[in-house]
This record gives sequence, C-alpha cells and structure tokens, in this order.
Amino acid sequence: MGYKKIIIFGDDTETSIGDTEKNAFIYIHGDIFRSGLEKKADHLIIGRGRSKVRESDLLNIDVNKVNEETIFHIYAHGNIDSNGEHQIDLFSPSDSTRDAIKVIAQIVRDPVMVHIDSCFGGAAVKYVDELPVGSVIIGHGPEDGFSFGNTLYATV
Repeated sequence: MGYKKIIIFGDDTETSIGDTEKNAFIYIHGDIFRSGLEKKADHLIIGRGRSKVRESDLLNIDVNKVNEETIFHIYAHGNIDSNGEHQIDLFSPSDSTRDAIKVIAQIVRDPVMVHIDSCFGGAAVKYVDELPVGSVIIGHGPEDGFSFGNTLYATV
C-alpha cells in the first residue's frame, strides 16, 4: 500500500495549526486529522510545526510507498526573496522552495501533486519543472501576497 498523503509542517506553524500531538483537529483538503494520524499506514506526517525539518526526513521515506496517487501537502511560512524567488520556512539550511521541490523529486518516480500552503504560495508553482513530467504544484496563496492558507483547525 502506498501513501495517500505526505504532510510536511514547516517551522513555527504550530500556532497556526494547533498542537498535532494534543487535541487539535486539522482540516486539509477534505480530510480531518487528529493526533495519531502518523499511525495510519497510508498517511505520513513530517514535522511538528516547531522547527525546520531535515532533508533526510524526506529522503528516508520508503520510495516504494510513493506513487502517482500520493499527494504532498507542505504547510509552512513563505516569502519572496530579493531575486523574486519563493522561499519557504521548511528545511535547514536552505529556505529555497525550489530546493525543497528538488528533494521531493529525489523520492518520486511518477508524477505527483504538491500543495503548498504558504504566503506567496502562488509564486512556487513555477518549480513544477523540477518534478516528473505530469506533476502538478498548487499554491494555496496569492503569488504576490500574504495568506492564512486553506488549513483550518479547532481544538476540543
């Protein structure tokens, strides 16, 4: 069985999403998740929203579980640098969104869908050329502005 979703939380997002280890619900594209999601065989959560994740966290994913049905969802703070490139607060040491997409490209063989929930997220769609032909990047935020994103939460 492959992964249905791989959800990656970047640095300092826990205040926006609630604590995934306690009593938060997270709503992402039609699915409501509660703590323990990482125990579902077809879902993988990387990061807890408290610090940047390591590239090795992604590179250690079982590539045999990643296929054309896998959806990557990146939830992190975004920005545009002085060169007009999208930056995402996800990996250390690089904040380059292109570099993050290149890491994903190392673990996929088939076309995939990548959702990027960040400010200026629309500016990240141009990096689709780093992924296999037929892949899609959806930026959930304007190319030229801030956004709260499409992820909602509520605590019980």
